[in-house]
Amino acid sequence: MVSKQNNSLETLLKLQLASVGIVLAILILALLFAYDMSVLIIVSVFALLLPIYCILATKFYQRLVSPFYRMTNMVEAIRLEDYSLQAKSGFSSGIIHQLFQESGRLRDELQNRKSRYDENMFLIYRLIEQLNTPIVVFNEKFQLSHANASFSEFFGQPWESVKGQNCISLGFRHTNNNQWQFSDQENQAQWQLRHSQFKDHDQRYHLVIMTDIAKVLRHTQEVSWQQIIRVLSHEIRNSLTPIGSLTQTLVEEIELGRESLSAPALHALRTVAERSTVLQDFVKQYRHLGQTLALNKSVISVETLLHNIPPLFPDATIIIEPFAPGLQVYADNTLLQQVIINLVKNAIEASSSGSIVHLSFQQEQRRSIIQIVDNGTGIVNPDNLFVPFYSTKSDGQGIGLAFSRNIIEQHGGALTLKNRRDQKGAKAVIELFNTPAFN
Repeated sequence: MVSKQNNSLETLLKLQLASVGIVLAILILALLFAYDMSVLIIVSVFALLLPIYCILATKFYQRLVSPFYRMTNMVEAIRLEDYSLQAKSGFSSGIIHQLFQESGRLRDELQNRKSRYDENMFLIYRLIEQLNTPIVVFNEKFQLSHANASFSEFFGQPWESVKGQNCISLGFRHTNNNQWQFSDQENQAQWQLRHSQFKDHDQRYHLVIMTDIAKVLRHTQEVSWQQIIRVLSHEIRNSLTPIGSLTQTLVEEIELGRESLSAPALHALRTVAERSTVLQDFVKQYRHLGQTLALNKSVISVETLLHNIPPLFPDATIIIEPFAPGLQVYADNTLLQQVIINLVKNAIEASSSGSIVHLSFQQEQRRSIIQIVDNGTGIVNPDNLFVPFYSTKSDGQGIGLAFSRNIIEQHGGALTLKNRRDQKGAKAVIELFNTPAFN
């Protein structure tokens, strides 16, 4: 009997062939002795038949076993995701031929699945790179494997330069209950981390998505404002249109002499008509406050961009801080200039007579920063700066800052206003990302 440790097809075949050889040898001996052959003839017959049997048995053994070796090589290649190997059974029909046919179909199916999987993984990574929210991928050892441009902007340098670093050194922390957190409390308060896991080439990866909580809340507020504005605009316009039309008709009738009215009454009537028109224009501006803009982006010279600002305010002192020559930004020239003009105008109005407004530009890695700094009274209520209808000016409409931030955010940037820490006054900061110098 064959032991369990050596219970293989090869061993069984060898034993079977040896058994057949022994049986044949006994039968041949019996026949030779039955015909009373001499010992010399018997030895000669065995000397002739034994090599022939050994050759035939070996060929039979190889013929039967070799397809399984080829099948083993193909299965191993499939396990290693190498689908280039094609094996033939050596038989044109039968069970072994069917086995190789089915294995070939399995190889083709797995190859198609791998191709689809690779395409899906490629699309996933491409999608990660295109999204505006910061996304980072860590491997099983919690080392940075991949990220997108938004994460580079958040981190302040290209993610490729820190690839392979541990998540702790990048400010992330993976807890025992499979949660992700920021090590820094300020980031933890501002950002929400969502995570999931996926496998790629037998390795497990951690996908971490960063969501700016303040931005989400602001978007929700803006949607609410827009809904309120639409309702108010509709109702106000429905009332103002007939009022303005009737008032204008009365004014024209009086001017033509068809109707008589005292001078004060006529002046009051004209005032109603004028204010109706102004109020309709005011409502119209708010209707377009949060709409998507058609940006006409181009490469802009920073020197030209900034040096065009001071001549617009001849009565103010505007100092442009030195910056490196030849710098450029990629933005809509008209809209970006309008934002800077709005912010400089606010800075001048917030400053006392003779005050100085500083205008500066700097470029860091993947972002360009424009700062407008004044030494005025500062921001009284920073929480309401970008709220529509809110203004600290007696004649303000509360449109300028909200519209300016909308322009910058549609550029993929950010606009922030805050009081200066070192001394009195405020500072407006425009951040533009993905400038041509770093694309």
